[in-house]
Amino acid sequence: MRERGLDLVNFPTYSPDLNPIGNFWVSLKREERSENPKIEKRSLASLKKNWKKITEAQKLKEFFRNLYSKFQTFIELKGEPLTY
Repeated sequence: MRERGLDLVNFPTYSPDLNPIGNFWVSLKREERSENPKIEKRSLASLKKNWKKITEAQKLKEFFRNLYSKFQTFIELKGEPLTY
C-alpha cells in the first residue's frame, strides 16, 4: 500500500465512535425514551415508528455525513480516540 502512496492508519480494535450500528441504537433509544411508553405494545410501536423515522433518506444522509466527518477526524488524529 505504501508503494502506491497510501498512508496506513492504525485503528484501535474497538472504537465506539466509528460503530455505525451503535450510533443508530443510541438514536433509537433516545427517541423511544422521550415517548416513555409504559407497556410492551406501546414500546414496540414506538421502536418501529422511530426506526422508520431515523432511517429516512434525509436522516441517513446526515448520519453518514457525520460518520464521514468522524472518520476524517480519526485519520487526522492518527487513530487516537475522538474527544468531544
